[in-house]
Amino acid sequence: MVTTKTGDVAADLLADGSLTIDAITRQYGIGRSAIYDLMKEGKLPYSQATGRRLVPRRAVVKLLAAEMVGVPAVAEMSGQ
Repeated sequence: MVTTKTGDVAADLLADGSLTIDAITRQYGIGRSAIYDLMKEGKLPYSQATGRRLVPRRAVVKLLAAEMVGVPAVAEMSGQ
């Protein structure tokens, strides 16, 4: 079986597992409508292979990290 680059990226994103919409709202406090909007805008990838939307955990973490405020200040405090 030949894996495409897109398949490699998708598999890499899923390496840390996936989350349901409910799990994202519980663990990260992101509202359901915001999650669906992010998916619709193409900012949050998901798989629907099981009939429900599963979002790669790594994609959620990357999304939150990209929007994090104050990272340079924390890095300065830790000496990095």
